[in-house]
Amino acid sequence: MITKSIVITYLLITIGVSIYYRAKFHSLEDFGAAKISKTMNNKLLLVAAILTISVGGGTIFGIAEKTFSDSCAWGYGLIFAVVADILIALLVMPQFSHHHEFISIGDITYKHYGNYGRIITGIGAVLCAIGYLAAQISVSGKIFEFIFGIKCSESLILSYLIIIIYTAVEGSKAVTTTYLLRFIAMVLAIFAVPAVGSYKLGIENVVSQILPIKYSLYNSELVWSTIKIALCFSIMGFQPSLIQKVLANGSTTEIKHAIIIKSCLYIFFIICIAVNGLITFYVVPQQSAAMPLLIMLDSFFSPTIQGILLVGLLSITIATAQTNLSVISISMVNDIINPLIRLNKPTVSFLLTQVITIISGSISICVALNFYSVIDLVIFMSGFWTAPLLVPIILGLFDIKISTKAFLYSSLLGLSLFIIWEYYSLSSIFGVSGGLIGTIANFLCFILVKLTKVRYKKWILDIAKPL
Repeated sequence: MITKSIVITYLLITIGVSIYYRAKFHSLEDFGAAKISKTMNNKLLLVAAILTISVGGGTIFGIAEKTFSDSCAWGYGLIFAVVADILIALLVMPQFSHHHEFISIGDITYKHYGNYGRIITGIGAVLCAIGYLAAQISVSGKIFEFIFGIKCSESLILSYLIIIIYTAVEGSKAVTTTYLLRFIAMVLAIFAVPAVGSYKLGIENVVSQILPIKYSLYNSELVWSTIKIALCFSIMGFQPSLIQKVLANGSTTEIKHAIIIKSCLYIFFIICIAVNGLITFYVVPQQSAAMPLLIMLDSFFSPTIQGILLVGLLSITIATAQTNLSVISISMVNDIINPLIRLNKPTVSFLLTQVITIISGSISICVALNFYSVIDLVIFMSGFWTAPLLVPIILGLFDIKISTKAFLYSSLLGLSLFIIWEYYSLSSIFGVSGGLIGTIANFLCFILVKLTKVRYKKWILDIAKPL
């Protein structure tokens, strides 16, 4: 009863704060970027925002779940993938300084590939964001199932309704105001559970009772799995929600520094999450792998502390869900609908985003119901973004481009290989995601077209030279 009261009180208070600080936005620009850039100038808030996007409920539950049911390779892989995040911060983020006027991700690809690029980018961003939203709904649904003892389907619907309500009443100022609170709650939730578990059980006892095959890097099979998982995760860091956050902020330098700081904190968080999975495996090896963190809360904490930590977990999932709902709405209106049916009235565009929010939330519930593992859900849905779009978007930021027709064929090749790979469940056989395979194919096709074009131009110039 105490746990329920704490969670309900938190939800009511934060909704009240959100309404109080609600920004008076009535256009798509306000909804997506303009107001946030004015309030996100605090470096701590910016780090908190980016870290919340990167961690999310899917990472907290998903990595603990995979460590519990499989091995530490998932945690190791995610840690090594941080190298890709740092490279993005150092090399890619400075290129965004030329795109401050853009609202959506499709505005960037429009520069090189016109409306075809904008629409395809919008579709990929929407599908990827729906996957991340579904992961947050799934996680918060598990939390509500744990708190209130309701069925899985009912908990997902409750989770969806709460996220929709928060998104509807929170203005960008309110979101920014609550970021620091959510960041503190996230740190408590991630750190407290493995810390208390390690203290009460003794981490040495836990490690000694678990087979080394689950965590030891002396195991060649685990090392090989770690490499493949790291490659799969490395292409997922440059996601639509991060790009939207960059476009919403006025300083790419601040974003670059924030991502580097985030990466250092991220490593520590992943270690804590993986330790939680190991401790849960030690305590209750026969329990469901879907809720190791909740099992730990129930085993080691009083109802009051449980309530506080559950509030932290809920705050993370809600914040990440809101970010992805924003991406879905902006990409749908600005990148898909606007190029096809010009919407001249900002109020109409903004109203449409609210309708899209409700529809996308409903779709996310259906997606969440089809995946048992949160990590599997996120990896699969991110393939709709990485396979067709990651390569042309990153290279496009460096003004490296190919013809629009070649872009369409290259993106189609990446997407087709991703779908075929996943349809025949080849990821379970070879241990790499279809998104990675599609991205590699897209990159090779892109580079081949680019090199062929350069050599063709050189050949023409050689022919044109006078004898």
